[in-house]
Amino acid sequence: MVKPVSYLQKDPRWKDHNYSAKGESKTIGSSGCGTTCTAMVIATLKDKNVTPVTTSEWSMAHGYKALNQGTYYSYFVPQLSAYGIPCKKLNSSNLYGLSSSAAHTEALNALKKSDWVIACMGKGNWTSSGHFILVYGYENGYVFINDPASTKAARLKNTWDLFAGQVRCLWTVTVPSELKSGSPALSEAKTKVTYTSHRIATNTWGNDITGYNLVSSMGYSGSFGKSIDKVAIRLSQGTVTYTAHRLGAGWGGEITGYSKTDTRQYAGSAGKPIDAIAIKATGIVGTLKYRVHRKTDNKWGNWITGYSKTDTRQYAGSFGIEIDAIQIGIE
Repeated sequence: MVKPVSYLQKDPRWKDHNYSAKGESKTIGSSGCGTTCTAMVIATLKDKNVTPVTTSEWSMAHGYKALNQGTYYSYFVPQLSAYGIPCKKLNSSNLYGLSSSAAHTEALNALKKSDWVIACMGKGNWTSSGHFILVYGYENGYVFINDPASTKAARLKNTWDLFAGQVRCLWTVTVPSELKSGSPALSEAKTKVTYTSHRIATNTWGNDITGYNLVSSMGYSGSFGKSIDKVAIRLSQGTVTYTAHRLGAGWGGEITGYSKTDTRQYAGSAGKPIDAIAIKATGIVGTLKYRVHRKTDNKWGNWITGYSKTDTRQYAGSFGIEIDAIQIGIE
């Protein structure tokens, strides 16, 4: 049994943080049980810096906050996929009141293999309406739970039979075999870098890119011929610091977060083309390297491993020449 990190949605660090759909005013504390569950998963398996703020911002940015409710069922698979974590929705119709089904069987088998289950619960022991919990273990007829809204004993451990009769919807989360076997923590594996860029011409963010390759458009962020004005970067472990040089406007502030909506968590300024970027990482396994593609001559620049705002060998790009794509990797 592998126990994930435990987060509570009403933790003072984030309980009052906005988590709203258009036309409402909600918080993580009131409506963020689903995003808190995914934050537990990601923080344990991929990036210890992820909190419910991270996942709630992602959910809102991608339209998964339900008006006057919590989080749409469609949120979990793409959110976890963004971090390379396999997740599968097990049922399409409501399971509430059923003692068994194919979805129940698949979820129980997953728990017996030390995988995890995200569950939306109906009225009963865990909620009076609807509520997401994270189930991480099964033993001798009992399930073991991280409940983002409670630390009461009966909500952290109870019978499979009670749980099975009150669950509405189920998702399995695959836990890496090395963690199940008691191998060194996942942080010992090579760090992964994920990044995205914003195109001025279309006013849109690109897909999240993890790592890089030399042959596919999914191996870099950007579109050749379309200048970018914002970049956001995150790591599976450690801390990344980055800054962008804006054409004619100098270097921006140093950024350590990752968001497509929060100006404090991406580098760049709306409508101002980026012509250089500097990136550094601490607490990672491997060496971070990066390069940019120049719009003017349609060529990639040299790979950079340093960080400086004054040394041309330690930032990527050339002042005065707009960039339209970026690649980042960890070797």
